[in-house]
Amino acid sequence: SGLYVLNQIRELNMNSCEPGSNESPGNEKFRKWFLLRLVTLSDSKGDFSSALRYNKELLGIIEKRDNLSSMHASVTMNTGICHLKNTEKDAGQAELLFKKAILIFESLNDRNYGTQLTNCRIRLAQAKIEQRDFEAAEKVLNSTLAYCKENNLIPFESEIYSLKAAILLQNNNLHSALRASSYALSLAYKVENREKLIYQKQALESHAQILNKLGEYKEANKTILKLKKLITDELSEERNTAKRRQLELEKSNNLEKQFEQVSELEASLEQAEIEKSKAETEKSRAETESRLMRLREDSLLTRASLESARLQNEIEKRRNDINELNKTKMKDSIKIMGEIIADSISKQIEINNLNIENLRLQKTKDRIKEEREKEEAKNFNYRLGILFLLLFASTSAYFTIDSRKKNRRLKQGQEQIESANLALGSLNRQLAGKNKSITDSIQYARGIQAAILPAESRWKETFPDSFVYYVPKDIVSGDFYFLTSLEDKHIMAFADCTGHGVPGALMSIIGHNLLTSAIDLHGLINPAEILSFMDQGLRNTLQQDGQESQDGMEIGICVFDMKKAVLEFAGSRRPLYGMKDGEFFEWKGDRHYLGSGKVVFTNFTNFSCSMDNLSEIWMSSDGYPDQFGGPDLKRFHSGKLKQLLASLAEQSAEEQKEVISKTFTNWKNNTQQLDDVMVIGIRPEAMWKS
Repeated sequence: SGLYVLNQIRELNMNSCEPGSNESPGNEKFRKWFLLRLVTLSDSKGDFSSALRYNKELLGIIEKRDNLSSMHASVTMNTGICHLKNTEKDAGQAELLFKKAILIFESLNDRNYGTQLTNCRIRLAQAKIEQRDFEAAEKVLNSTLAYCKENNLIPFESEIYSLKAAILLQNNNLHSALRASSYALSLAYKVENREKLIYQKQALESHAQILNKLGEYKEANKTILKLKKLITDELSEERNTAKRRQLELEKSNNLEKQFEQVSELEASLEQAEIEKSKAETEKSRAETESRLMRLREDSLLTRASLESARLQNEIEKRRNDINELNKTKMKDSIKIMGEIIADSISKQIEINNLNIENLRLQKTKDRIKEEREKEEAKNFNYRLGILFLLLFASTSAYFTIDSRKKNRRLKQGQEQIESANLALGSLNRQLAGKNKSITDSIQYARGIQAAILPAESRWKETFPDSFVYYVPKDIVSGDFYFLTSLEDKHIMAFADCTGHGVPGALMSIIGHNLLTSAIDLHGLINPAEILSFMDQGLRNTLQQDGQESQDGMEIGICVFDMKKAVLEFAGSRRPLYGMKDGEFFEWKGDRHYLGSGKVVFTNFTNFSCSMDNLSEIWMSSDGYPDQFGGPDLKRFHSGKLKQLLASLAEQSAEEQKEVISKTFTNWKNNTQQLDDVMVIGIRPEAMWKS
């Protein structure tokens, strides 16, 4: 192979120096020339371990004599790239080499090296991503992006957006990651140089991975098919290249003879240095070196051609592996789509059954109504007949019965009616008294619950531009919200307890006490740790004799760090919605329900972001999206709620509250309210101005 030939010639050149002596500039020149080509061949066959070894040797030669050159910077950068691509990846060492290369490029102060400097900065960002230092990586990418746009470096710009998408994916910001990967893909298709396939593959792989994460399996499959076609085209191009190399192989069939000539020329070079004069020696050396150079180039071409046959086999194998991988992915996608379709059919069948049952009930109601009307008509005729009979009997009795007996019976009947009326009045008074007592007790409980909610003045002082839409189903509510402050941090919570009315209100008191204990008594300010504390406290309070309780709560906790300008959030089955940099986002809480299960859940997820350009955040209990109404008597659903909130982003808090209230009232119409409703909106920008 080409690698073997170059190694043999390199060793001959190295052995021509006496042990312990300094190499001549000529030897150094030859060694650098061979090492550069060894690196190129090692890279082309994917042998990054050898490439790293040759780069280190080449870097050692360069650093002896030249510390500030473009070659020094390029080799330093290539050594770092080998550290990233090698099987035993060393991102830390790669980062140091990239930083060193950047310093050399910048010291040259030559705009001609701008492209190489940009490439080096992107590799530095890759090394930081490998070390999960996403914040530092994003800073490097942002600073490099401006230069790329200014100088129309479309390939690098595409790669930067692909890396930004990878960072957003690691931070679980899927929608922003999708936008970044889509833009990277659009830029990759604009690349016109011979490396366009590399950037297109990188963008397509990132895009497909994000679509899969989002559950967009159909779009992901389309992207995978595009990637497959791209790889197939690349393999075809590689096949054509291999054929060209095969033709070059046929031109060079005297490889062994060339090796012998190289050895003889090296021996003649040494003899010429001893026997001839300095001038003749220099002339002979130049001629010999020229012939050696030509022979080495021929050897390189010959070995490269031999390598093409092996590359052809590897290409075929790679294509087969890709086909198998695509078949597996297609099977998995079909299986997932089948499950989704089956689930949709099952839900549609349930809806149809409910519609059939509703029709059957409506028919039953109509039939009962018709029978009742017939029965009432029959009873009316019957009563009319009885009345006539009674009148007839009364008329007959008037002439046959003594008037005093008649008066006595009438008096007795009046006394019985008066007695019954007195008893009924007493019962009604007792019922009214009990109803008033119960209503007064619940009204008093409402006052107690209102006392645990944040005072309006305290709330407005902390959140000047905000609103709370709070509509209990009954007099008291299972929903509540909470606010306290600790040093430079404001801690706010919104909760939805099991049930509504009196049971829900009792749970809200327990939740408020646990929040106060966690923050004021135990000093917890991390949202995830507060949720774990409340989970343990609820289970201890509600579970008896080892039995699981069906009671609990869903809750979200926000911590506003005013000193660092950072918002932290953790949720138990409750999400947080918001607008940052003009984009709508959603932080979904963990699926664990506080107070349920036999084991304390300690792995609550903490979300955080800078409050710079964080214009809106919203929180909601499930009463709003679960309300039935509208023309088809359906649930409002969370998707429609998110669309409504996003449309209100530019309006003030009071205007938002008015729209949310009217929308809920119109949707509910004459339908009964199913649950307590609470929606909270806060504009963090106003907190800094207050």
